[in-house]
Amino acid sequence: MIKKLLLVRHASSDYAGLGVKDIDRVLNETGIQQAHAMAAYVKDKGICPDLLITSPSARTRKTALFFVDSFGIGENKIKLVDDIYEAEPETLLEIIRNVSNSIDTLMLVGHNPSIALLSSYLSDQIIDQVPTCGVVDLIFDIDDWASVSEGGGQLISLESPAQLLHNQA
Repeated sequence: MIKKLLLVRHASSDYAGLGVKDIDRVLNETGIQQAHAMAAYVKDKGICPDLLITSPSARTRKTALFFVDSFGIGENKIKLVDDIYEAEPETLLEIIRNVSNSIDTLMLVGHNPSIALLSSYLSDQIIDQVPTCGVVDLIFDIDDWASVSEGGGQLISLESPAQLLHNQA
C-alpha cells in the first residue's frame, strides 16, 4: 500500500505589527497568489488529499482553504490541530502517525523550520528550507501511518511558487 504525504509551508504573510499576535498574521497579496498557484499545481498533478491537517494560525488556515477550494472538497476535510503551531518535528511526526489508516493522501500545513526538518528526517534528503507555500511530496510504502519513520519516505518533489512560475515562463 502507498501512503502519500504532502508537507506544505503556509503562504507569505504580513509581519505582525503592533498589537497583532504572530498566530493572527494573515496572508499578504503575494501569499494569496502563491496559495492559488500551488493549489492549482497540486490539483493538476491529480492529487487530492483525503484530509488536510493544519495549524490554527490564520495564515495556515487560509492556505489550507485555497487547497480545499481548488480540489472542490468541503472544509470538513480540514482538521485544526493546535499542537502544529510552533511544533517541533517530533510533534508533527506523532500527529502523522496517529492519522486514521483510511486516509491514503494526507496534507499537513504548517510552519518552518518544522516542515523543512521533518521533510529531511522522513526522506533522508537535506532540505534546508521549504519556501513559503512550498509543497514537499513524499510517498511511503506502508499500510499504516504509525509506520512512518526516519528515511522511510521517498521524496517525489519539492515545489515552490517561484520554481513553478519560472517553469511556466
